[in-house]
Amino acid sequence: MSTKTYSTDYILGLTARHSIIQIDFEGPIIDDKDSDQECFAPHIEINMEHPAINVYVGKEFPENSCVYNEILDHEMQHVKLYKEKLPALANLVRAKMDRRYANTPLIGPIGKTKAQLNDEINRVWMPFIKDELEKIEDLQAALDSEDEYTRLSWSCLGQVQTTLGFRDRR
Repeated sequence: MSTKTYSTDYILGLTARHSIIQIDFEGPIIDDKDSDQECFAPHIEINMEHPAINVYVGKEFPENSCVYNEILDHEMQHVKLYKEKLPALANLVRAKMDRRYANTPLIGPIGKTKAQLNDEINRVWMPFIKDELEKIEDLQAALDSEDEYTRLSWSCLGQVQTTLGFRDRR
């Protein structure tokens, strides 16, 4: 499903990804009472799960029919792209966070470094992850090109056209 559809278009199939992104941290803190500073050596755990990728095909198309299989094949391209790109994204985030925090303790006012790290995660890392997920969604949208919509629409001797109504070849 794309936001770049026309009012005359039908949704033939849909691939929906569900994600859980969680960043936790812990580690030793050493206080320096003389300077009112603390040193925090965080150990950061990144959990990026995608417990479900659901694929739907329009109920108008009987299971195992030619057009059903064409739509399903198209949706499985989306699944394949997610399965390729999501683990790579998790690895990218881990590598960048490892470079940022490895062997570099955080120093700040006593009682504040954990809050500072949490703020940095929310201000820097979560938007970074969101931006990278958008890049994946852009690749997904490219799979839903106008040519692909037309191909699906006219595949199987025009079964989509017969079932849902005619769509112009743009």
